[in-house]
Amino acid sequence: MITKKLQKIIDWFDEKLNQNYEESLQNKKENILASSIKLSEEVWELSGEVLKFIWRARKDKLKNFSKESLEWEFADVMFSLLVLAKTMWVDINEALENKFEKIKKRGWV
Repeated sequence: MITKKLQKIIDWFDEKLNQNYEESLQNKKENILASSIKLSEEVWELSGEVLKFIWRARKDKLKNFSKESLEWEFADVMFSLLVLAKTMWVDINEALENKFEKIKKRGWV
């Protein structure tokens, strides 16, 4: 599900993040907390772009909308989520496959 190219980018980012800190459990916890907060920030920014998309933002903000900015915010959320998953040793491909199987069993697909 996650492409090899995207996985390489996530691995590279995770490696750079870990190089900035001495490897310890405490630093790993700090990275998880920082990544969680970063994800929240990116979701908030995406929410602002969604409001602009549906014309529910203030008029002064509507003029700043572009498809590119919406795409950028979606990418930021996805990237932040994938980095957090890697930081927490989650195999996102396996998690997505398992979730999809569960959804199929419910009859939603």
